[in-house]
Amino acid sequence: MAGIPFSKTSTLSTAKRLRRTRQNLGSYRYDLMIAMRVVNNIERNVLKAEWENWLLDENMRCKQAQLILRENRAATLPTGKDGKDGSRQKVLGEDNKMNELRKWHQDYCGSCKAEQDLLVGGEESVTFG
Repeated sequence: MAGIPFSKTSTLSTAKRLRRTRQNLGSYRYDLMIAMRVVNNIERNVLKAEWENWLLDENMRCKQAQLILRENRAATLPTGKDGKDGSRQKVLGEDNKMNELRKWHQDYCGSCKAEQDLLVGGEESVTFG
């Protein structure tokens, strides 16, 4: 029966309408797929721009933190021996905290700077993709 053409006009009309409907649905599906690709590209660009802004902000914060760490280092340089053991322990505790902060700054801000250098150099970032 598959090879026998439709004999009734109403059956032929229904078959044409169904074929046209399937073709229209295929066109709509294709248009939606293209629209989703466009939306995905726009979203990717927006996310990348937001990430770049965040990275710039983090690098600015790192520069500010570096200035504070430098000022603190200059302010805590030894000026002489005062002989107070309590103040020496307090200073050593603060030195340990500052050393931990410097280590964190070096690791975190070094990573931010490396990402910024990749971005400025025009290379695609490993982090963002």
